[in-house]
Amino acid sequence: MWVTAGAVVATAAAVGWVGAQRQLASPIARHLGPTVTAGDLSLTPVLFATGDYYLFPETTRAEEGRLVVPQNRERSSGPTVDLHFVRFAASTNDPGTTTIYLSGGPGAAATLSAAGDRYEFLMRLRQAGDVVVLDQRGTRFSPPTLDCSGRYSFPSDQEATLGARTPIIVAHIRECMREFAGEADLGAFNTRESALDIDDLRMALGLDRVNLVAISYGTQLALEYMRLFPDRVASAVLAGTEAPHQVYKLPSRTDTAVDRIAAAVNAAGGTTDFRGDVAALLADVEAAPISVLMSTPEPVEIVLGRLDVESWLYSLMADRDGIATLPRWVGMMQQGDFRELARLALGGRQNNSASLMSVAMNCTAGVEPARLEQIEREATTALLRDFANVPLRAACSAWTGPVLGPDFREQVESDVFTLFISGTLDVRAPVEDAEEVMAGFLNATHLVIEGAGHDDDLLLSSPRIAELVVAFLRSEELAVDRLTLPRIAFRNP
Repeated sequence: MWVTAGAVVATAAAVGWVGAQRQLASPIARHLGPTVTAGDLSLTPVLFATGDYYLFPETTRAEEGRLVVPQNRERSSGPTVDLHFVRFAASTNDPGTTTIYLSGGPGAAATLSAAGDRYEFLMRLRQAGDVVVLDQRGTRFSPPTLDCSGRYSFPSDQEATLGARTPIIVAHIRECMREFAGEADLGAFNTRESALDIDDLRMALGLDRVNLVAISYGTQLALEYMRLFPDRVASAVLAGTEAPHQVYKLPSRTDTAVDRIAAAVNAAGGTTDFRGDVAALLADVEAAPISVLMSTPEPVEIVLGRLDVESWLYSLMADRDGIATLPRWVGMMQQGDFRELARLALGGRQNNSASLMSVAMNCTAGVEPARLEQIEREATTALLRDFANVPLRAACSAWTGPVLGPDFREQVESDVFTLFISGTLDVRAPVEDAEEVMAGFLNATHLVIEGAGHDDDLLLSSPRIAELVVAFLRSEELAVDRLTLPRIAFRNP
């Protein structure tokens, strides 16, 4: 049953590392009736636009909601956040607990994702109950939206190095922090306050408990909510798990996922030692940076270094589509053809901007000194060194706001029935990260997807995934704990 307002109970291929979220149109096609307001909550019946929401080829009835919450609950009289969400009614005559969907990033607008490629998946979840898609604080549609107005660029004719890039990024982020100083309590844009947002939304909608379905950064938010409010979660689904203490990635675990990708390439027959090919390429570029003359339309020289190649490879490893192109691009670069990387790098060195929401959420999470020491040790032998943490290190070296204490980074312990979903080729949230988190869970199930990377691979690569998630949310026994995707069709040079 829907609860109306009247019944309310009180989100890097050589692109500069920190990119602004693309500004897209609202997925709301039009309002179907008047807005009903009760206290800080307002609800409006709407047509939600799906597919290509510029043309609105398809619409779905839903409710658009807004809930006003404090930015900092220790200063309740201070500035507020206008949380935006969309609620879809259950598609079953026997609905269970409402599910709240949490997107990744941090910084991705969940409602835009729901209007795009995640639409069918989220609509399937309605077979278990109502579905609420929440735009987290600071993202588009939940203002203040902390997109920096300034821009920064890197010289194209100089090799990209940490020493050259970091000061430019630091200056940009600190200027952005000054820009928002009077509008936002920046330290309050953290995962703990965001978890409190979820509970305020739960109470406003009159719900005793909720299910959580989350992906990537959203799993960190879900885990914090489960830590703070263990009795208010009926079940949880965590895809591409990142615990609060795992914001900084371990190079050894990234390297293990890279080895699995290399083994898949080797098995396809394009090479017998893909890891060795990549290692040789990186060593060559590190020893002798590549100069490429581009016509744009005036001739422009761009100098490519190891960091550019690491960035591109890491971005391609994000999902199956990118992984499929790895042998082709590595082969071309081995043969001296760096034109495509030069084109991407040139665009990425110009006119960049940061999302301060993403910076704040990541940097307020903090990191323990022992983990940094472990990362430093492991980076000496990892193929991509410490690249997974390079953007984070650059952004957080600029952060001057508060950082959450050690209790935030402690192991989460829970008896909530939780389904973890991992991909064997996921370099961003490796299988081993989920296994580590599961050690604190009494009722954990692990669905491992053989051949999946990150992001959409974890939810959309097989129709069986949505089927299993719905079954789990309906408290049914899962038929399998492992799915095997078709072999990747690698594209060789």
